[in-house]
Amino acid sequence: MTGCWSIWKVRNDLLFLNKRIKIDNIFSQVKALDFLWYSSRSKHKDISWVDWCKFVIT
Repeated sequence: MTGCWSIWKVRNDLLFLNKRIKIDNIFSQVKALDFLWYSSRSKHKDISWVDWCKFVIT
């Protein structure tokens, strides 16, 4: 879901704000948004950003 949301936001930025888009930025946005949603909604509050980036999720 966050992938679709991020692509939609990038599309809008491109069409309405004429922003240049880098594919790497889309992946970074997806990863950051996933972490934000997961860490705020999950019972596992002890996950860190570093672990999230390493995909060390237990």
